[in-house]
Order: sequence, then structure tokens, then C-alpha cells
Amino acid sequence: MKTLCVAHLVRARNGPDAFRRFLASYLRHGAGAPHRLLVIFKGFRGRGALLEYDRLLADVPHDRIHVRDYGYDIRAYVVAARQTRFDLYCFLNSFSVILEKGWLAKLAYYARGDGSDLVGATGSWVSHLTLAVDNPDFGRYVPLGGGRIELPRALAGVARRALLGYMEKHFDAYPNHHIRTNCFLVARDLLLESAPTRLLSKIDVYKFESGRSGLSCRFKARNRPLLVIGRDGNSYAQDAWPASNTCWQGDQENLLVADNQTMRYQAADLATRGALSRLAWSDMARPPAGVRSGAASFPKVPR
Repeated sequence: MKTLCVAHLVRARNGPDAFRRFLASYLRHGAGAPHRLLVIFKGFRGRGALLEYDRLLADVPHDRIHVRDYGYDIRAYVVAARQTRFDLYCFLNSFSVILEKGWLAKLAYYARGDGSDLVGATGSWVSHLTLAVDNPDFGRYVPLGGGRIELPRALAGVARRALLGYMEKHFDAYPNHHIRTNCFLVARDLLLESAPTRLLSKIDVYKFESGRSGLSCRFKARNRPLLVIGRDGNSYAQDAWPASNTCWQGDQENLLVADNQTMRYQAADLATRGALSRLAWSDMARPPAGVRSGAASFPKVPR
């Protein structure tokens, strides 16, 4: 029987509220599948920093590891997979909130257990290449401290061409199908095979999640379909994701595990939700036309 680990990332700088929300949802909604809970503490220094977390976890069977606060979420996941040994890992980020009982069983049902499994609670068609091409300011500014400086026109043109060339090398154009890494179930072998050699910037994270050499592309190269699993327990292949009502579509009423981005959509006004839905799904966008019927039972967006 394949062994299964639920690995939740807890980042010190987020404070305990995000962890309280996750843990309450984890305890409220039974996973429906045997597993071991692994808590990844990121950026904690000294025992005093863990007192509240120790109190919350006092009666919760779990293992824990500690990682330094760099390398984004993905590095923490890779470290966890290297330091422990399970066949399958379900990684949930710091802002994850479980919405349905049996959530883990629904994800694991679609895993073959052949060392190359990948399913997720949400997927996306967003392409960072297309976003860059469509942004007239891309390459025009250089970040400096907490702000940015504008490049001279000639230099900005050179910079834009070079940066777009880099993006074309690493990303496909829209629709760029990929599993979002807010909540995903993956085979240990596939995760470690896909682990990036560096994680120095946000673009390195994007390359892991949706790049041509990243996790989803490596999975697709094995002629396997990318599947999003809904609250209804059904699987949705990549072309059906707009119809799944899981991420930035409708009232997200079929979402299995929420995160800060899906909470952002749910908390937004209708105009913003329409813009986000179009960004994700283009002409297949179906934002709600009226009152947000699902908002009352949906977790609030974290601050």
C-alpha cells in the first residue's frame, strides 16, 4: 500500500492565525484516507517562537521539520521530501483552508501510485510569457529597493527584447496548462526529479510550477492528463478546468481546498472577479452575474 503524507507549510512571518485556520479546517474535515501529517516550520528561531504552535498541536499526531526562510514554498517542499520518505505527498501552502470532508481521499483516488503522480485542487491556464508580452511596461523598469526606476527608451527596448527572449525560452504561451502548487498531490519521485537547481527569485518558482521544464510539463511529457479534483469528487482534465468552478470561476462552489488567491477572488467585488476570471480563462470566463451566493461559507481572505 502506498504511503501518504500531508505536508503543511507554516511560515513564521505569517503569524499563527493562518495556521489556526488551516488546523481548524483539517480537524473539521476528515481526510478520508490514512496519512501522516507533517508540519514544515519555515523561518522560526528559538523555542519561544513555537509556543503557540505547540499548544495548537498538543493533541494532533504529527511530525515536524524546520527549514530556513528562503527559497520560497517550493524549496521547503523539496527539503521535506528529501528528509522524509513517503510515496505520495499532498502539499498545502500557508494559507490553505480545507473545504470538504474526504478531501484527501478524493485527491488520492486519482493517483496511480506509479512514481509519477500529480493531481491538484486547482489548475490554471495563465501564461507568464503572454502576460509579459501584453504588458507594455515589461522591461521598462528596474526594481530598486522598495520602488523602481525607469530605463531610458533605447535601453528599455533592449531590455524588453532580452527579457521576452528569456520568457519565450522558459514558458509556453496562453493557454499554459499547469497544476497550481497551493494544494497538490505528487509522487516523491516526480517532485525530486522536477526540483529546481535554484530558487533565487519568483520567476524560478513560476518556472517550477508552469515552465517548460517544470513539474506539470514533466508530467505531461509522460502522456498523462493534468487533473483537477473538485469538491464533487470528479476529475477535470485541463480543457475542462473552466467548467470545474474551482478557481476564479463562478462562485468557486466546487473548490476542494482554498488558498489566498481563491479567497481574494471570493472577497472581491463583481467587477474584480470578472477581471480575474477573464485573466484565467479568457473567453471561457463565467464570473457570477449577481450576488455572491457562496461567499457566506467561504473563508475570509487572509491579511
